[in-house]
This record gives sequence, C-alpha cells and structure tokens, in this order.
Amino acid sequence: MKCFAFFVLILLTNTIQAQNIIVTEINYHSDSTMDSGNWFEIYNAGTTTVNLGGWKFSDRDDINEYIIPTGTNLQANKYLVVVNDIAKFTTMHPTVTNYVGAFSFGLSNNWDKIRLYNQAGTLAYSVTYLDSAGWPKCADGRGRTLEYKGGGLDPNLYSSWFDGCMFGSPGKAWSPCNPEIVISEINYNSDTLYDCEDWFELHNETNNPITLTAWKIYDSQDTNQFVIPVVTIPANAYLVLARNITKFNVIHPNVTNVIEYSGFSLSNGGEAIRLFDEAGLINFSVYYRDTLGWPEEADGGGYTLELIDPKGRMCEASNWKKGCFLGSPGKAFNQNDCLPSTAISPALDAITTVSVLNGTQIQVESVSDRLVSLRLIHINGSVVLDKSFKGSSQITPDIPTGLYIISINDGYRQQHIKTFLYGQ
Repeated sequence: MKCFAFFVLILLTNTIQAQNIIVTEINYHSDSTMDSGNWFEIYNAGTTTVNLGGWKFSDRDDINEYIIPTGTNLQANKYLVVVNDIAKFTTMHPTVTNYVGAFSFGLSNNWDKIRLYNQAGTLAYSVTYLDSAGWPKCADGRGRTLEYKGGGLDPNLYSSWFDGCMFGSPGKAWSPCNPEIVISEINYNSDTLYDCEDWFELHNETNNPITLTAWKIYDSQDTNQFVIPVVTIPANAYLVLARNITKFNVIHPNVTNVIEYSGFSLSNGGEAIRLFDEAGLINFSVYYRDTLGWPEEADGGGYTLELIDPKGRMCEASNWKKGCFLGSPGKAFNQNDCLPSTAISPALDAITTVSVLNGTQIQVESVSDRLVSLRLIHINGSVVLDKSFKGSSQITPDIPTGLYIISINDGYRQQHIKTFLYGQ
C-alpha cells in the first residue's frame, strides 16, 4: 500500500509539473532574408525544476517526433528553445545558448500543432496555430514571431498571441522592442471629400541620422516594391511617403519632408508594410487592419492610424489610435494641433447652416437676428476672407484650390467650424 501511495504521489507531482510547461513563442515562418529556421520556446511557469529529458515533441503529424535530450532540466521561470536548424538559429541569435535540437521536420507555414508529451507518454501541452483569421500576420514570413500573452489564456485562440519584436526574443521573456525606424502613421483610406490618396510616415527613433538610399518598401506582396531614392532622415525626425504627391500637397501644403512612392497602393481592408535595408534584409514590418478593434475612423472617415508606443506591440490594435482629422504627417502627434473635423458645433447648429456647393461656392444660412462674422482661413493659417452678414449669403471666393477652415461667430455663441477642400 505504501509503495502504491508513493507511486501515486510521484505521478501527481509529474502531472502538476507538466501543467506548468507551456509554449511562449513560436517562429514558424521566417522572412527569407533573415531566416533562423523553425523554433519554439518553452517556459516553466512553475516553482520547481522540471526534468524534460525524454519528453517528446510532435507536430500535427504523429510520425514526426523529437525527443528532448536526457539531462535537460528546466528551472522555474526559465526558458528553453527547441530548434530545427542549429546553424540558422545560431547565426541569427549567436548569444542564445539555452536551446536544444535539432528536430528533423519543420513547422508548417499555414497551420500546425506543437504537442509536448512527458516521459510517461502523457500529453502535457498542445497548441494549434494558424496563419489565417485573426492570427498575428507579421509572424507569417514578415520577420516577427508569435508571442504568448500569458495569464492562463487559451493558447489555441488567436487573441492569446501577438506579433513580437523583429526576429523574436528566443530564450527570454518578451520585453519592449528597440527599433531604429518605425512606421508611425498610416493613411490607407482617405475621406472621399479630402482625398490625398495613400500615405504613411516613417520615424527615426535614434539620435543619429539614418540614410535610406536604396532601401525598399513592400506591401503584402513580394512583387510590389518601391526603391527609396537618395534621402536621409535626421535624428528623431520624420519622413512621409505619399502615393500621389500632387493630391497630398493640396491637403498638406506645408509638409516638406515628403517624397512620392509608387509600385503599390495600400489596401482598404488591411495589409502589411515592410521595410528592407540597402542590403535587402528586412528591417521592420507592420500589419494594419480595418477590423478586430482597429480605429474605424481611419477607414474612410478622414482620420489616420497613429502609433502609440514605438517600442510596444507593433501590430496590436491597442497600440494604434485615431490620429488627427486628415492626419499630422511629417511631425509628432499633438492633439492640440489637430484640425477641426467637419462636425458642426452644437451651439450654432440650430441657427446656422454652412454648405459648400460644387467645391467652389459657400452657402451660409442663419436665422439669428445678430450680425454673423464669417472667416475663411487657409490651412497655413492665413485669413483669406473676413465677412459679416445677416440671414443668408452665398460666397464664391477667388482663392486657390486648397484646404480651408470656415469659422463663424455671432458674438456670444461659440464658433462654428467646418473644414473643407475648396476647388474640388
């Protein structure tokens, strides 16, 4: 009886320990220019060391198996990486030593399983990942890895994972990324009334200038590319890439740190934007969406996607917010500098209506018995029209095509502000 009780105790102990072994990072599809092979990271979430020697790893195919070497002990709160190509892995991650391998089969680029069996052959852990639905997109051949969010979340749900830093963080806990350059703002679907076509903004995160000459920009397709001409981003500065610089300049005439790009347009339904250096190596990637919690105002509503934390989870909806109305290209986001939207101020809505007819005539109708002041202000801040009237008025100002703000005040009510594109 004592022997049986001791056996049960050992079995229960091994079962509890096995439950603490989880997978925290997966690299199933490297970018071809920075290929570290397939690998995944195991974490001991328990409080005691677990002997992993003799444990078996299988993917979705029962024929494929890898036995973890005898003597492999994983201490509490420590990590172990299981790799399938030691040469590729150590070339990409030369400082990582807490790894075992190599397993002879690979992880599928589409979907697969990672199953871990203990020495008794009992399934201790299993996760199924996909490259579709809501699963993180930049881990699918775009330079990043799948990182587990932790907290006991179900690893089989896409919401339990996020895109990690570029090239991953094997053998250690995820920590904030340290990119040299990021995409900090995206305008992928303009409001039809203020159409400046697609544009996005690069930010130099370092204290030194970065020369981007001969760097390449890709969207989700490897056949779509733009080669950046001779250009340098000063330290901590910005560069805007606009799909149509003529349309861009109409909306943003004061932005000078902008170049025109070609070769692709940004999808209204979400896609990747990737940056490769002059040697052809991937440097940065992001994948934006128009669903799953991403700011809906940026999808044709006149606003942009604005990055919150450049060191954070780059492809997470929670790390992007609604930017300014029409964006803030070429500079840091500042809410106080944002243009007013076309929303009518409630204080004057009941008494004053402003319409822009055919893009060239301003129709103002007011039922106020007071003198109403109307000012037309160019986006650069210059006042091009200042007129007072009562009742209704139709104005056809002789002004160049551009973005203007209409400001109306009847002396005691707050201003009624409307932004419009004149001449189109």
